[in-house]
Amino acid sequence: MLDKWQKKLAELTIGEYEKTSTYRRENTVTQTIRIRTDRIYPSYYDDMADVAGIAEFERSMRELAERTPFQIVYTDKKLRNEFAAMAIPADAVEPLLYELTGRKPRRDIHAAEIPLYEKFLAYAERNSLEPVAGFCTEQISRLKADKNSRYGDAAEDVLKLATLVCENREDILVRELSVRAFGYTKEMEQRSLLSRVLYILITYGKYDFTADDFDSGGTYEDAVLAEYHVYRNPVYVNFSGNAEIRFENGTLLHLKAGVPVALRSDRISVITSVHIDDSRYMTIENLTSYNRMVSAELKDTFLVYLAGYHNKVKQDFLVRVRDENPGIAEWLHFGDIDPDGFLILENLRDRTGIDFQPWHMGQAELDQYAKFCRKLNDNDRIKAEHLLQENKYTGVLTQMLNRDQKLEQEIISWQA
Repeated sequence: MLDKWQKKLAELTIGEYEKTSTYRRENTVTQTIRIRTDRIYPSYYDDMADVAGIAEFERSMRELAERTPFQIVYTDKKLRNEFAAMAIPADAVEPLLYELTGRKPRRDIHAAEIPLYEKFLAYAERNSLEPVAGFCTEQISRLKADKNSRYGDAAEDVLKLATLVCENREDILVRELSVRAFGYTKEMEQRSLLSRVLYILITYGKYDFTADDFDSGGTYEDAVLAEYHVYRNPVYVNFSGNAEIRFENGTLLHLKAGVPVALRSDRISVITSVHIDDSRYMTIENLTSYNRMVSAELKDTFLVYLAGYHNKVKQDFLVRVRDENPGIAEWLHFGDIDPDGFLILENLRDRTGIDFQPWHMGQAELDQYAKFCRKLNDNDRIKAEHLLQENKYTGVLTQMLNRDQKLEQEIISWQA
């Protein structure tokens, strides 16, 4: 048995030992581990230190030195009246101190973790869950190199949740997901499990967008979660225009211009038909502008706010609308006049195959509302130059770069 001072010394020694080449079995010379006295007894050198406490501590160290390879290192070897450190040969640490403290060598702890990751890796590879597979592969590599895994004791719950998210195919709210995984609405929140899963999804997943496409990290994370039909709060798709929408249960929704309707995004998948009576179809990037545009009652124009980034469900819905409504003559998109706005438009075009054209996103608007324009940041310039290299939107992007200006769409919808 070890007393409190002896145990603290043993724990400190093991910590230093596991940093040595002796521990890694790579040593070519004899190593000695020294632990300063004040690391064990912090007030040892203080002028006002408790004399009785120091005497008890020194007795403890002498007793340990008598029955183990530990040696007392004195400040003055002749006087031997003050401890400087406790020392032990590195090759004497294992297994002695592990047995005395009841600890296992770090390499054994790491080796014991590997089967968990191998189990989840095998499942992820069989089911094409790339984020989980990528994370597990990385952790196995770290553990085999005797490095700590990222989430330690929480790994099993994190991997369980990440697997559940990657396999999810139906819209689910975060608290519902917590109940599904752990039986309690706040489990994920209280243990920060969602942020850990997001790290896996973001680091090892592949998406049609990057963090630079969003104004904030939270919005980016929400877009990533939406790829797996996971939402912090219900998400709605907003419509305004003349149309009929039929659902699987036979419900027929009649829409009239100027009377906006919000449909929860998980209901999109149960729509059986969409008939648009307007000849123009316009997607709008921001909700404020959508609401303003509804009030403006644009003639013969069906307006849609898709609630954030256009994920696959929303993209598939747009393709269905196009296929079922050959009478739509114009496909328009209204967004911010900045590089991100045009990248969103490009993504929309690429992922749907629909020839969306920018609406009020040109040089004329930059000129007209110049007093509201803001300066570009470094990321804006990089994105604009990338689009120019692809010969996209050359006129407006060149003006933005030359005049160092960008414009939010809310200005246009409000002022127009």
